Amino acid sequence: MRTILPPQQKYRKLKSDFKVFLWGECFLSFLNSHSLQQERKLVPQHIYNTGVHSRKEYKLINDILMKQSSAREIETLKYFRERIMRYNVPTTVKNNPDAYEEFFTSVGRAYLVEAFLEFFGMDNTESVPTKNMPENNATMEEKKQHFDNVIGQFVDYHVFHSGVSDDDKVMNYGLCLIELFVIPMQVNDTVHEVDGDRNVINWKYLLWLFKANNNLSKYAIEGMYFLTLVKCLLTHQMSERVIWGRETNKKGKIATNMPNDLEMEHNIKDTKTMITAMGANKTEKSVLRCSMSVTGMREFLSAFDATSKHSIQEKLTKNALFQWLTKQKKHLARGLGPEIDNSDPSDVEDT
Repeated sequence: MRTILPPQQKYRKLKSDFKVFLWGECFLSFLNSHSLQQERKLVPQHIYNTGVHSRKEYKLINDILMKQSSAREIETLKYFRERIMRYNVPTTVKNNPDAYEEFFTSVGRAYLVEAFLEFFGMDNTESVPTKNMPENNATMEEKKQHFDNVIGQFVDYHVFHSGVSDDDKVMNYGLCLIELFVIPMQVNDTVHEVDGDRNVINWKYLLWLFKANNNLSKYAIEGMYFLTLVKCLLTHQMSERVIWGRETNKKGKIATNMPNDLEMEHNIKDTKTMITAMGANKTEKSVLRCSMSVTGMREFLSAFDATSKHSIQEKLTKNALFQWLTKQKKHLARGLGPEIDNSDPSDVEDT
């Protein structure tokens, strides 16, 4: 955290700013809360619908760790981008956030696995641990207690940087990368499991990270506003509704929840697709009917896809792969050798 958080003098100003914001919000909110019927005024609609800004977390990570001049510095993000030729990873996260998330997840997992191997004295994932292991004659309860203590030591050092020296800049960069890798993984797992308590903890942690970055300080204000509502201003019933009502699960499976705002974006995309397919037959009445039926249409397609022997997407992928292999076979038959084609087989148009 010491590599990210502001110094002591800025910390005092940060604390003062939040005090002013907190008291101002409390004063204005209590003026509007004369009765329970007006409680909705304290909770704008976006509080119910928006989740943690995971994409903005990756922008924060990019600003801290991805320097364009560090391509020759070994074990940096820029170095790995050039080394494994991930040229689809943009310099700006918003241009291709999915590619950046996949790239950073790959590098972060590699760092985390390497840290575990070194912590337990292992040469590779197949070798036997030689350090920080319990006694051979320990009971099951003693092994559990030892495991909790050892993992706690690992987290204290590699995530919370307890006892880390400021002199080793390379080590500090690696620890900072592991710490920033754990944050989005924790946020994603919180969303999938719908853990409201962890959601509050995540916002408390993200509050400082967003505030330490000038370009993302507005999200720190939003995080402070959310924490002020659920901890100070709302009733217990409304607070629980706001904390635990930020995700949705349409299929009912375990750990498959998604944020409400992401589900709304999917609905909007499907609505635009259906309206575009209407062509010149667009009227105000038809557009309204199409918008009202988009949810039922999605459920119908999902049910049809689930009851089919093979999903529509699977059939399209197999057909595209067959066309790509046929194209390569014809090229070989002409005696030209294998055709160098780096395109994705799934990109072949279906006929």
